Amino acid sequence: MSPQAEAALTGIVDRARAGEHALATALAEDSVRRWPREPRLRFWLGELRRGQRDYAGALQCYERALAGGLRSAQVYVAKGLAHRHAGETARAQACFERALALEPAAVEALANLGKLQFEAGDAARALATCARAVALATGNPDLRANLAAVCLAAGRIDEARRQLCEEWPAASPAPRALLLALGEALIERREDAAAAV
Repeated sequence: MSPQAEAALTGIVDRARAGEHALATALAEDSVRRWPREPRLRFWLGELRRGQRDYAGALQCYERALAGGLRSAQVYVAKGLAHRHAGETARAQACFERALALEPAAVEALANLGKLQFEAGDAARALATCARAVALATGNPDLRANLAAVCLAAGRIDEARRQLCEEWPAASPAPRALLLALGEALIERREDAAAAV
């Protein structure tokens, strides 16, 4: 990448991170016109378009970035998220799996793949995938919440309790909704055990 294109990319990223999305998008569009063969510029334009819910535009940018040689787990995860938001779950799943083929420890790909598996009713695979994500990023409360939710839905109450009460990161409280769901599951299990006596 030329120094000028690199400087433009830095400006785009800085403005996007500062929340100046309209300016970042305008800079990205101008930069893509000036350096049409720079795949990282295409990727960032895709990220901005996905943030604006222009999923078709984002997907077009990701495809161009991939065609330009930017084949990374990050691009496939972003493309998978755009497909998912566009309601194309099979394509989203393929993207997350491709990201994991490139980078087996891609936590974001694992987390999103686990959600798709869970939504498809495949609790066993979702549990394994979400547990793998948590093992790679033990301090991430969002990943642990995903795993606890899958455990509750699969009837693995003790595992959900362990995730929410014993292994939850001390820096933040566990989500109230999940704690309430865990409490209800424990009460129901106690009532079922009492009725069976």
